[in-house]
Amino acid sequence: LEWAGGALAAGDDAFAAVVRERIGKLGLEEHVHLQGPVPYRRIPALYARSTLLLSGSRTGSVDKVVLEAMAAGRIPITCNESFPPIFAELGEVAADLSFEPGDARGLARRAGCWLDRTPREREALGRKLAAIVERDHEVDRLMQRLVERMACGSDLENGRGRV
Repeated sequence: LEWAGGALAAGDDAFAAVVRERIGKLGLEEHVHLQGPVPYRRIPALYARSTLLLSGSRTGSVDKVVLEAMAAGRIPITCNESFPPIFAELGEVAADLSFEPGDARGLARRAGCWLDRTPREREALGRKLAAIVERDHEVDRLMQRLVERMACGSDLENGRGRV
């Protein structure tokens, strides 16, 4: 496990100390690598050598890290409630990409599910995930949609637009 990222919110440093202590008590130093803050230029290499992205983000908004992993063809497993609608078009496998916040066993089951699948199955899903990001979240397309919606909103304010 490579755990990448630094403290962003109050309490993050204290949580990191608890995590380091638990890793030591469980004797997992050889298996869990705490990367700390990672410069953005090194992020693509992290995705390239990963199999899964595990995200416990509870922001309620579409998390850039999950989108980046998807764009890199990596399988995200997240408790972020904004992603099930994004995953829905994937059919049955969509349920295996999400877990309930705080449900460590659910996260472990889903990670195990994907680690047990063949590389070919993971690669096929990775291509579908990357296509979703390209279609719905690529910057130029996203900006075009935002501009269109803002233009529609200004027409609404003038009494000329429609929803």
